Amino acid sequence: MDGKPPTLWHAWGSRQMMALALSGKLLRRPDWIHSAEREANHWTVHLLASRGNLHGMNPGPVLYPEQPYGMEVIVQGLVQLYRSTKKDHYARLAGLAASWFLGNNTAGRAMYDSRTGRVFDGIDEKGVNYNSGAEATISGLLALQEVLEYPQMASYLPCRETAARRFRIWPARSETP
Repeated sequence: MDGKPPTLWHAWGSRQMMALALSGKLLRRPDWIHSAEREANHWTVHLLASRGNLHGMNPGPVLYPEQPYGMEVIVQGLVQLYRSTKKDHYARLAGLAASWFLGNNTAGRAMYDSRTGRVFDGIDEKGVNYNSGAEATISGLLALQEVLEYPQMASYLPCRETAARRFRIWPARSETP
């Protein structure tokens, strides 16, 4: 145990869904695939329907910075889940998640620059961080490359949010248990 609270979640390296879907298929462990599906059908759908990219939970939502590596792990997990199950709704979710790179995000701006091949470093409270490090570019290109392999996923890349049920953060009162 690393001593971190069980309520802590961080987008960086959150590859459990992908690992469970892939290893479940390779090792013929449907229970592992089912576990990955539970993450996709609950946590991931909640993220995509409420906000999209999220930096972390500690225990409440840490909204910024939104970073390409956070969305890339979600996209990769959903793509692998589709490969392992062949269920079309995971293909749709992967395409919708990847649309974050093309402007379906809180800033409403493309994070992938098709002219240069760069992916911008993220989004903070002020807007897009137009720096472009290797980590952001590699993460974004990996996610887009995976989705573009499947036409049914790629067809969702132009999608834009029409409505959302955002996270609400309510301050706790110290006198209330």
